[in-house]
Amino acid sequence: PICVVCDKSKEHQGHRTLPIEEAAQEYKEKIKVQLNSVKAREKHVLDEKMAKDEESMNHMKQLVQEKQKITSAFEDMEKFLEKQKCFWLRKLEDVEKNIQNNQEKNATQISEEISHLSNLIKEMEEKCQQPASEFLQDIRMTLIRYEKEPVPYPRRCSGQGVWRQLRNISWNNSSLAKIMENHKESLEQEIKKGESRLATGGTLWNGIVLCQSLHPGAIS
Repeated sequence: PICVVCDKSKEHQGHRTLPIEEAAQEYKEKIKVQLNSVKAREKHVLDEKMAKDEESMNHMKQLVQEKQKITSAFEDMEKFLEKQKCFWLRKLEDVEKNIQNNQEKNATQISEEISHLSNLIKEMEEKCQQPASEFLQDIRMTLIRYEKEPVPYPRRCSGQGVWRQLRNISWNNSSLAKIMENHKESLEQEIKKGESRLATGGTLWNGIVLCQSLHPGAIS
């Protein structure tokens, strides 16, 4: 079919006429071109969405890994510090036992010495209270015995060993405190740097390395 007006009217004699099917097909071809362009755009958007989804998944995987690293680093540090704390507390318990043993031994020796001296003093005082005739009997032998009477001076348990132990522990504690303070300051600095890097879209902080550096070889 052809438009009757365009076919018969003088005013429309210059118009291009086509059968409806041909005209429809021509416009369909034009729409198909636009359709292909839209489909290509749709494919591009879908591909972009897939890429972004994959990127987000990779970021989440990395985030989980970083969480695990941080958690593991701090857990290792906590375990090591707990181990060190138990070690030094056991050392102090040993020193405490040595102090108590020395105190008990010295107390026993001094008590025995005081008892011996008290008995000797009592005997001498009683001797001096005797009547002259009785007092002078065997007086020379008595004096010799008193002069030769061994006054016990038992060797006391020296505190030098305990003092050396305490001095060494105190020195180690001072070194430990300095090391911990240095690592604490370094860790705080790295955290601040990491926060700045994250705020500007940079990489995660490097505090994990510092946590891992607190290893048995670092504090001994």
